[in-house]
Amino acid sequence: MKNFKTLTILFIFLLLQTVVTSLEAHDAAEVKIIAHQEKLSDVLDEFQRQSGIRLVYANSVVDSFEVLVRTEDSPYRTLKKILLATPLDFIEKSSDLWVIVSKNETKDLPATLFGMVVDAEDRQPVPGANVMFVDRQMGTTADTHGRFELPPISPGEYQILVKRIGYVDEWMTVFLVGNSRRRTTVELTPKPIDTPEIIVQDNRIARTASSSLAKQKITRDELKLPPVANDGEIFEII
Repeated sequence: MKNFKTLTILFIFLLLQTVVTSLEAHDAAEVKIIAHQEKLSDVLDEFQRQSGIRLVYANSVVDSFEVLVRTEDSPYRTLKKILLATPLDFIEKSSDLWVIVSKNETKDLPATLFGMVVDAEDRQPVPGANVMFVDRQMGTTADTHGRFELPPISPGEYQILVKRIGYVDEWMTVFLVGNSRRRTTVELTPKPIDTPEIIVQDNRIARTASSSLAKQKITRDELKLPPVANDGEIFEII
């Protein structure tokens, strides 16, 4: 039983590591590309050299294109920009093997929305924020760094709802293109937490000097006692 619990904990840990890796995979070391009407094949060679990612493509296809691009970004976004003005796209077979194909082959593939949730006032991450597709009833929760990644979904227009206790709900509309990873930053505006009004009432019966005296009983013998000048005289009277 103990071994089973240990394996379960280890599995959860590895799963969390996989999620973090997925969030960070497309924010790897930046690739800098400057091309002025250069052959696409030459630009792709430079991309491979800088990124360490292997690209698979047909030379007969890419040699017919020239590109004009100036960018310094993550490998994923850099290659998207390189191919932007062409009818080409790419599919990630693994972290270091990408295949360049026609956009017709990727236009219907699932898209992914990811990014960060931050406080609109101090720009600090908002961990634990719920991010969801409104119409699909599917979503995720921002991690301790405010980062999130929604499950892959079919391309199209969607309403996104972001919620967190202590903040105003944020609604946004996004359009996701097939085989794309769209990055966004969601700003949540803080709001005071409403609590029920607490009223404290004093229900004690007011006591006045006259009412206190009215309750005292003084006998005839007590009225005959002389006034006491100090505490010592009390014992003398007794």
